[in-house]
Amino acid sequence: VAAGAYDEDDALVGFVFGMTGLRDGEVVHWSDMLAVRPEVRDAGLGRRLKAFQRGEMMTRGVEKMYWTFDPLQSRNAYLNFSRLGVVAREYVRDMYGDSDSPLHRGIGTDRLVALWLLSSDRVGERVAAKVAVASSSFDDDTPVALAAERGGTHPRPGAQDLTVGNDLVRVAIPSDIVTLLNDDLVLAQEWRAATRHVLSHYLESG
Repeated sequence: VAAGAYDEDDALVGFVFGMTGLRDGEVVHWSDMLAVRPEVRDAGLGRRLKAFQRGEMMTRGVEKMYWTFDPLQSRNAYLNFSRLGVVAREYVRDMYGDSDSPLHRGIGTDRLVALWLLSSDRVGERVAAKVAVASSSFDDDTPVALAAERGGTHPRPGAQDLTVGNDLVRVAIPSDIVTLLNDDLVLAQEWRAATRHVLSHYLESG
């Protein structure tokens, strides 16, 4: 699937691209890239492109779609979890190896693997919703596995707790990793190390 979004002047302002293949003997779709030009972000184009991609796959009988995203990218996490309803069960360290891309800039290529269960009620409800759907089981009493320490221009990763036996834990991430990378690479690397430690631990433990 290669699909584009165009403005009134027929200029390409966003696109989604993916490939279909086999994983564990099952036909699945791997969404390789979703991109929207900065000047038209936050208008819902990314969600609409993903919805189109989902529809194309469902007409072909494909039930699962995968892609990766950086767990430090809060914008992507919001789209994937709140707007699209993905689940993530795999944390991969340096999935793409060393990279000189300006998107990575010294913090590696750790990724969560998003699993989109295309026909599930969860996904259908979130794709159709006009506003983001928050998890009803998440509240201020949910144990904190990684805290954020306020102070200075950017928060720092705080205390870690790897002993929580709860089904839900909270993990802090920076609100804007791109700005943080520009301002303080060392602090961005600290966030990578802390989130890698905590997310790997809890995902590996189920």
